[in-house]
Amino acid sequence: TVAKMKQQVPADHARRMMHAMVRLQNAASARDINKAVWAVSSLGHELPPQQLQQLLQASARRQQQADLFQMEKWLWACAKQRYYPKKLLAARWLPSALHTASPEAVTNIAWACGRLGHRDEQLMAALLAEVAWQLAASSGGATPDLAVVCWAVAVLM
Repeated sequence: TVAKMKQQVPADHARRMMHAMVRLQNAASARDINKAVWAVSSLGHELPPQQLQQLLQASARRQQQADLFQMEKWLWACAKQRYYPKKLLAARWLPSALHTASPEAVTNIAWACGRLGHRDEQLMAALLAEVAWQLAASSGGATPDLAVVCWAVAVLM
């Protein structure tokens, strides 16, 4: 909730929270791990790549099935940290799962791919198809952020 309220958390507190999460990773749920990494990343604090990798692996072990919502949050946090999650981005189910994505998720996945320099033609084609579908289906509701999606496509071309 602190991250959502855009409150400042001292870097030392964020670092201690992430050290505790690494120590408790065997007892934490995938959702708790994901939320902690997302929160620290949202607040602009950097995490050591080794910590990110440990927590990403611990989260993946706990998830029973592919979860687009958690994937989107992880990709966003990794991109914010400038950490390239090779195994996460290699998930072959991601392009076909985009039809269940919210406009915000589509935008965040496109942004993360652009920021990380992840060139995956199948994923970009699926993202663009989903953007087109969401725009056509929208009747004044939420739509993906076209500026962000266009930037990502331009960066990756």
